[in-house]
Amino acid sequence: MEHFTKRLLKIINERSEGKSSVFAKKAGISQATFHNYTKGRMPNAESLYNICNIYNVNINWLLTGKGDVYIKNKKNYAAEEAPIYNKEKDPETAGLLSMTRDVLKSDTDYSASLAANIRSFHHAIKTENRLNGLENEIQHIKKSLKQADRIRNNDQDNSRGEILKKRAM
Repeated sequence: MEHFTKRLLKIINERSEGKSSVFAKKAGISQATFHNYTKGRMPNAESLYNICNIYNVNINWLLTGKGDVYIKNKKNYAAEEAPIYNKEKDPETAGLLSMTRDVLKSDTDYSASLAANIRSFHHAIKTENRLNGLENEIQHIKKSLKQADRIRNNDQDNSRGEILKKRAM
């Protein structure tokens, strides 16, 4: 564990000028949690992924000390999965994506803030979509219940009519 902490401090010094708060913020990890990592606590998988992904660190080196410190020719899978925006067809979105990329790569407090906001907005949109889906399901259920009530009431009216006819005979 001690060696892990030394390796973590090494990349903090190299990538954030020794400022663990800046390092943690950019990696999306709270300062209190990150402080525990610098004191010997082992990070969870998500934090390890964030550190290695944001700072281009070889996870094998970080955990074991074996291999190169940094990954060379790292593929950016997120960029490969992102839709391609045609500047001619959608210049506003292309411009916003370009500006977003510049801010995220700026290695400033703005970068960490923008990343946190993007995560929050993404979560909000997913939650809103899930709520809209549930509202649609509720409307469908209500409609089905109304139809079932109409059928039941119609059956009851028919049954009453038949009973009255039988009594009248």
